[in-house]
Amino acid sequence: MSYDIIGDIAVIKKPLKYEEEEYIKRILEKHKFIRTILLQETDVLPPYRIPKYKILYGENKTETINIEYGLRFKVDVLDAIIPQD
Repeated sequence: MSYDIIGDIAVIKKPLKYEEEEYIKRILEKHKFIRTILLQETDVLPPYRIPKYKILYGENKTETINIEYGLRFKVDVLDAIIPQD
């Protein structure tokens, strides 16, 4: 199960090993604070190298506050580049 968490948004990456509903269930069981789950539908697209996303669950939002090393960053997941593992 491959996904990233940015603030209160989870981003699922393809290829999917399970049905979308199974991902939603497992993520919400493990991470109670998640308010939106997105599916990355495409790889990065030119010219700006930003993928397309589909909202699978929750609020219709892509902006969140992400905390790293005690610093708070306002991030729009649609504009951010999430490193590929």
